[in-house]
Formats: sequence, C-alpha cells, structure tokens
Amino acid sequence: MKLKVQNAPNLERDTRSNGIVSTDNEGYLRLMQKRKEQQEARGRLDRLEQEVFDMKAIQVQTNALLQSLINTIK
Repeated sequence: MKLKVQNAPNLERDTRSNGIVSTDNEGYLRLMQKRKEQQEARGRLDRLEQEVFDMKAIQVQTNALLQSLINTIK
C-alpha cells in the first residue's frame, strides 16, 4: 500500500518497504532527456578533443618534415 507524503504531492511512501517513491512521471522523463542531452554533449566534446589532438600531431609531423627539407636544401 502507498500513502501520500504530507506537503509533497509527487511523493508516496511504500508502507511495505517504508521507502519514498516519486510519482512525477513527467519530471522523470525530463530528467532522462536532460541526461541524454548531457551524454551527447560529452560525446561531442570528446570527439572535438580527439580531433584537436590529431591536428596537433599532424602539425608536429609537418613541422618535422619541413625542418628536414630545410636542412636538406642548406
């Protein structure tokens, strides 16, 4: 059996387990959507960081090749 929690319209107490249960399904769905958006943003950030790392590595290689070419020409 579940009892309403006083002054909390979206909460109920489960009398069997004595736990508090949220009945706010819309709030739960908003929370899940927000978490999904945060995970997607983290994924985009991770991809951008990897891309910058790769570009820096290419720049180092290019600089080394240019320096080698300059030394060969001298």
